[in-house]
Amino acid sequence: MTELEASPGTAADRRGGPPWSILVSGVAWVLTAVALVVAWTSTGVESTADEDTLGTVRSQVGDAAADASSTSDGPVTPSVLLVVAVVLVALAVALAAGQRWSRYPAVLAGVVSVVLLALTGRWETVPTMVLLVVGTIPLLLPGAQRYLRSRGGTA
Repeated sequence: MTELEASPGTAADRRGGPPWSILVSGVAWVLTAVALVVAWTSTGVESTADEDTLGTVRSQVGDAAADASSTSDGPVTPSVLLVVAVVLVALAVALAAGQRWSRYPAVLAGVVSVVLLALTGRWETVPTMVLLVVGTIPLLLPGAQRYLRSRGGTA
């Protein structure tokens, strides 16, 4: 019997609920999904530049470049942000239910969300990087490992 299996469970383990480490990780993934939804809702916002500024920019860089930069949200389609947000929430629920297989996809979806936000140049990138760390580290703790093993999830 390994040391991990022989150690006593936490109070949450004894009552059947997820330990605090799984809950912290799940909340971090849900907050990451919220950041993605915030980024999704604010994409495609019209430019607030006045006509004089737009005229100056157009005269310096040309009409095509000025129009492309004012309507572009970057290299990422906004709907991709929403899809990753839904996937993150589903994986957080799977983690809370004790599905071991959901650990790695949750971390991968967190990394994808950071990359997508960075590609779009969003301010949500930095908080999402912090949430990636907060969502990943608790999954490495013995309480989380014990809970996920006791639930019998695969992998």
